Amino acid sequence: LTDYVKKQGWHLAKTYVDDGYSGTNFQRPSFQNMIKDIENGLINCVITKDLSRLGRNYLDCGLYLEVFFPENNVRYIAVNDGVDTLNKSAMDITPFRNILNEMYSADVSVKIKSAYRARFQQGKFM
Repeated sequence: LTDYVKKQGWHLAKTYVDDGYSGTNFQRPSFQNMIKDIENGLINCVITKDLSRLGRNYLDCGLYLEVFFPENNVRYIAVNDGVDTLNKSAMDITPFRNILNEMYSADVSVKIKSAYRARFQQGKFM
């Protein structure tokens, strides 16, 4: 992503990383720092690898993409998904991508719980 920003000739203000936090939760420390920086007018563009890196909650992602970012004059780009809030036609499919990201997260959660349950029942280390 830093190469992408450099190729565009833009200034990289800051990176925000929330390793170890679920994308289903928007109370991630770095995400909240980014929101504060946006509210303080320090950021005019947010770039992620793909839409799921912004978050995996359909309603909250929609709120940020459709309301919060536009109200704060922030452009959003998900490089690998071809999402760019400046391209309105590319945004038509975005809500469906958000739904799929949320469903994927829920599916993975069910599978992990099932695997843990199986290990527990077999007496394996947890």
